[in-house]
Amino acid sequence: MDNNQEYTRTFGDYVAMIRRRWRTATVCAVVTLVVGAAVAALWPPVYRATATILIEQQEIPQDLVRSTITSYADQRIQLINQRVMTTSNLLQIIREHGLYADDFDRKPREVIIDRMRRDIHMDMISANVVDPRSGQPTSATIAFTVGYDNRSPQLSTQVANELTTLYLQQNSQNRRQQAAEASAFLADETKRLSTEIAGLAAKVAEFKQANVDRLPELAALNQQLLSRAEQDLSDVQRQRNVLDERRGYLEAQLAQLSPSRDTGASDSASNLEPADRLRALESYLANVAGVYSDSHPDVIRTRNSIAALRTQLGATDSGAGDVEHELADLQAQRAGLVARYEPAHPDVVRIDRQIAATQQRLDAARANPTVRPRATNPAYVQIQSQLASDGVERESVMAKERELRARIDDIEKRVLQGPAVERDYSALMRDLENARAKYQEVSAKQREAVVSQNLEMDSKAERFNLIEPPLLPERPVSPNRWLILVLSLVLAIVAAVSGVALREAVDGSIRGAVDFERLLGISPLGVIPAILTADDRRRDGRRRAQAIAAVAVTALVVVALAHTFIAPLDAIWFGALRRFGA
Repeated sequence: MDNNQEYTRTFGDYVAMIRRRWRTATVCAVVTLVVGAAVAALWPPVYRATATILIEQQEIPQDLVRSTITSYADQRIQLINQRVMTTSNLLQIIREHGLYADDFDRKPREVIIDRMRRDIHMDMISANVVDPRSGQPTSATIAFTVGYDNRSPQLSTQVANELTTLYLQQNSQNRRQQAAEASAFLADETKRLSTEIAGLAAKVAEFKQANVDRLPELAALNQQLLSRAEQDLSDVQRQRNVLDERRGYLEAQLAQLSPSRDTGASDSASNLEPADRLRALESYLANVAGVYSDSHPDVIRTRNSIAALRTQLGATDSGAGDVEHELADLQAQRAGLVARYEPAHPDVVRIDRQIAATQQRLDAARANPTVRPRATNPAYVQIQSQLASDGVERESVMAKERELRARIDDIEKRVLQGPAVERDYSALMRDLENARAKYQEVSAKQREAVVSQNLEMDSKAERFNLIEPPLLPERPVSPNRWLILVLSLVLAIVAAVSGVALREAVDGSIRGAVDFERLLGISPLGVIPAILTADDRRRDGRRRAQAIAAVAVTALVVVALAHTFIAPLDAIWFGALRRFGA
C-alpha cells in the first residue's frame, strides 16, 4: 500500500471506534443531559396574567348622535399606552406591589422602569371589517390584550388587574376630556361670535343713523322726492312767471296813470305827466332790453325818449327801493336759470340784459333821488295796492322757490352719495350676515358637542369592555422546558461524537492489520487475537453495569423532572395516546 495514498475510513472503522470509545461517548452524553436537565429544572418559571379588552362600538347610531372623537381605535390605544406607561404610574405600581425588591435599591430607577416596561405586553387583535365611512373592507382593531410577566403568579395577576384598570380608566377619562374640551371650545367660539355680531349690529345701527336719508332702501323714495320737488319747483316758477307778467302789466298801467289825475282822465300816454311817462318808459326799456340788443330801434328810441324826459325833468326815477327789489328778483331768476342751463342759453342772456338795465336804473336812482308825490288817484292807488300785494306774494313764492332749490340740492346729494353709502352699507351687512351664518353653524355644532359629551358621560359611545379579566396563571410562559430538554439531547449527541473524535485524534495506537499495513507499508505475516483473562472479563462486566446504571439513572432523572416541572406523567401519557390516536 502506498503511504502517500489517503486512507478512507469504512463503516466498520466507525463501528469499531464507537465500540472502543463508548465509555467516553456515554460520559459526555450523560454529563450534557444532566446539565441540560438541571437547567430546565432549576430555571425559574415566569408567569403571565393576561386580560382581553373588547372595543365596543357606539350603541346609538351615528346618524342620530355623532361623537366628537374621530380618531381610530388603534391610535387611541397607542396614546393611552403612552399615558399608562409613564414613570409615575409604573413607580406607583412597583412600590405598591413590591416588585423587583432585590434590585430596586441597588439599580437606577431608569433600569427598573425599563425592566417593568419589558415585562408588560400589549397585543392588538384585528379583524377584517367593512369601513362605515368608505364602505370598503379593511382591517380594524376590535380588541387588545394586556399582560404582565412575573415569577409569582399572584403578583402577575395583581399587576395585570391594575394595568387593565388603568387602561379602562384612561380611555374613559380621555374620551370625556376630549368631549368636554370640544364642547367648551365651541361654547367659547359661540360667545365670541355673539359678541362680534353685537358689535357689527351696533356699527350698522350707527351707520343707519348717520346716513338715515341715504340708505339703499330709500333710493326709490329719494327719486320720488326729487321728482316731486322738481315738479313743485316748476309750479312755483310758473307761478312766479305769472306774477312777473301781471306785475309788468300793472306797472304798465300804473305808468299810464297820474298819482293825482282823475280816474276819468284820458289814458293815452300823451296825456301822462312827464314823470309818469318816464317811469313807464323805464319799465318798458327793462322789458325790451332783455329781448332785443342795444342796437335795436325800439331800444334806441326808448333810451332817447328817457334821456329827453330826464333832461326835461332833471334827475328823477321811479324809486330806488322798487328798483332794488326788481333787481333782486332778476338775480334770483338768473341763479335758477344758471343751475339748469349754460351761460350762453337764450334765457340766461335775456335775464343778464334785464339785470344790466335794471342795475343802470338803480345807479341812476341812487345818484338822483326824487320824492314822489302822494297818490290821490283812486285807480292809481288800487293798482299800486295790487302791485304791493303781488310783491308780497312774489316774495313768498321766491322763498318757496329757494326752499325747493335747497331741497333739490339736498336730495341730489343723497342720490349722488347713494352708491358710496350702499357700498359701505352692503359691506357692513355682508359682514353681519356672515357672522350670523357662522354663529348658526357653530351654535349647531356646539349643541351637537353637548349631546356628544352627554353620550360620553353616560358611557353610550365607543368604549373599552373587559371581556376576560386576568386569571391566576397555572402554567409558566417561560422557560420552555421541553425545548431545553430536546436541545440537551441534541447537545449530548454532539458532545458524545466530539468526545469520541477527540480521543481518536490524540490516540496513536496501532489496532489491527490495517493500521499496521497503512503505517509501515507491508502486510503482517500473521495476527494473534486478544486473549482475555478472567480479570479482563470481570472488568468489562463491571463497566457495562456501570454504563447501564448511568443510563437508567439519567432516564429516571429526566422522568422525574418532566413529572415535576412540565406535567404529571399520567397527563403526558394520555396526551401522547390522544396525539397518536391510540
